[in-house]
Amino acid sequence: MEEIAGAASVGEREALRCFQSCMQKTPFEYLMEYRIEMSKKLLKDSEETVMEIAMATGFSSAAYYGKVFREACKMTPKQYRQKENKERQETKDYEHYRISGGK
Repeated sequence: MEEIAGAASVGEREALRCFQSCMQKTPFEYLMEYRIEMSKKLLKDSEETVMEIAMATGFSSAAYYGKVFREACKMTPKQYRQKENKERQETKDYEHYRISGGK
């Protein structure tokens, strides 16, 4: 927050107030949402382990990442990956069916 305030030539309290007013969330909440969204992309598009994804997205441990992810997404990172993989496979199956004329 100090760097943001300095860049805008305002105090930290004013920078925080402006951030919350514009974003409707605290900088910490914004950062956590961003990290979760980035981790969802990695879960969906990579074969990295949950631990590797936790570290790559700035979480201090896989356990903390799992806790934050569960709170935000109502499922574990592993369950999310399985759901996304299943949906991707169903889409591929449907496209193959459609392209082959339903055969």
